[in-house]
Amino acid sequence: MTKITELIENLNIPDSTSIGFNSNKTIKENPNMILLTYVDLNKPFDMKVLKYSDAIILKNFDNDNSLDSIKKSKMIIGLELYDNSNTDLKFLENNEFDFIVYASDNVNAELLLSENLSSAYFISSLISDDKGACIEEVGFDFLFIKNDSIAFPLKISDLLKIQEMVLKNSGTIFMYSNSLPSFSDLELLRKTNVSGFAVDGNGISLYQIKSLKNQIQKLKPLKSNDTSSNTPFLPNFSENQDLDDYDE
Repeated sequence: MTKITELIENLNIPDSTSIGFNSNKTIKENPNMILLTYVDLNKPFDMKVLKYSDAIILKNFDNDNSLDSIKKSKMIIGLELYDNSNTDLKFLENNEFDFIVYASDNVNAELLLSENLSSAYFISSLISDDKGACIEEVGFDFLFIKNDSIAFPLKISDLLKIQEMVLKNSGTIFMYSNSLPSFSDLELLRKTNVSGFAVDGNGISLYQIKSLKNQIQKLKPLKSNDTSSNTPFLPNFSENQDLDDYDE
């Protein structure tokens, strides 16, 4: 099992060390939403920012890039693949990548057979029902969705767009955005079955990612009926805290 798969499987599971006789504090090890950071290696980035992520996804990685500083952080590392990316399996495994993200349909599909790499698929627009069914049949471990017209705080129109993209797909879904959600937005995203949130690690500030991480840590484990039709869709907005947008 890859590290990202284990992280996904532990979503919304209370940590066993947080419950016990005479326990006077809660120790939360398992996340209730996963925070991921995209990092373009051709642009400046701050390791202090990355350390607040549960996992990072590298862009524009080649043989000239050194991963020493990133590997020392012991974070889960994934790689986004494009048409011209190095897709040699030994190359990817030797660099200790835990998962790959298909950002193009022209990337070598053979990597899906690897038992040492989890795979994800990036969806940047609304797709047809047929393509959604095909993506499900391929069996990616998780999906990324992105819609540049969606911004936070969420409007009903934004929520409907997200829900429409989610309904076209199944399984574990993460959302990428250049706009930062409030606590209420995060609760709404979970109501639409979004399990993780991805940000631009080159553009987000240390203050912003710390604030976002704090908001995610406030989320409580989903109850078994939270995604049922009997559950009110809109959560309590009393803990709303807005974060500024950031640029790529």
